[in-house]
Amino acid sequence: MSKRELKKHLDTLNEDQLKEMIVDLHDRFKDVKDFYKFFFNPDEDKLLEDAKTAINKEFYPARSRRPKMRPTVFKKNYKLLSTLGVSPEKLIELMLYYIDVAIQFPRSRNIRKANFHQSIYKTYEDCISYVFKEGFESIYMNKLEEIVDQTWKKDWPNKSNFDKVLDLYA
Repeated sequence: MSKRELKKHLDTLNEDQLKEMIVDLHDRFKDVKDFYKFFFNPDEDKLLEDAKTAINKEFYPARSRRPKMRPTVFKKNYKLLSTLGVSPEKLIELMLYYIDVAIQFPRSRNIRKANFHQSIYKTYEDCISYVFKEGFESIYMNKLEEIVDQTWKKDWPNKSNFDKVLDLYA
């Protein structure tokens, strides 16, 4: 159904039918529930902290389970914050937090998976692009440079890629 058809259909409904439809959507779809929860109580800081906690649990699980380090957990949380319309600063903070946790993690474990390093590099590339697009380079440039330094100190296999992308923007 197109947006035009939807508007046409909604025009035929009375106020009670519209309310019923919205409540039904709220009950059926988690995304709608999340939207209204944020719409009526826009607490960006809490959302960001929840996302950071989820990412941290991927790398440092509470029990002695193996860390999963799934990039999908970051992507899911990033998409949620982005969809809800969280400020660009919070999105940048989330990306930088994910990258930082990932870079710090190998200190205790030796990770040699190319996909892991490539995923973090892609997030870094997206982050630096977004920082410059939004005009926050003066605020976040030190952190972006620090990340590159950390990849060299940790001897990441794709450390030169981090350098190259920073040089493109610096």
